[in-house]
Amino acid sequence: MIEFFVNMSTSRKVLLIQCAGLGFNLLEAYPDLFACLGLSFSPYTPIFPAVTCTAQATMRTGLPPYRHGIIANGRFDRQVRRVDFWQQSARLVDGERIWQVNSF
Repeated sequence: MIEFFVNMSTSRKVLLIQCAGLGFNLLEAYPDLFACLGLSFSPYTPIFPAVTCTAQATMRTGLPPYRHGIIANGRFDRQVRRVDFWQQSARLVDGERIWQVNSF
């Protein structure tokens, strides 16, 4: 999955590139390859627990897991007594998305 995010509503712009295998260490290893873009890069600090849904919610809100509420890839549905993986609604994430906030 490749995901791009650019916030054009403020004078400070952010481009978030989420691509499996494209880590900050690749940018450091080939600085000339990316220098032509004229962008500054910084690494994403991993969060705990290091699972996909938690990391996605943290990137999208800029909040730690204890604030946005997503701490796992699955959730237990008490009515049907089973764990649903990857089927959570985005409405379960507390906090504004970074593209909804006026300033960073």
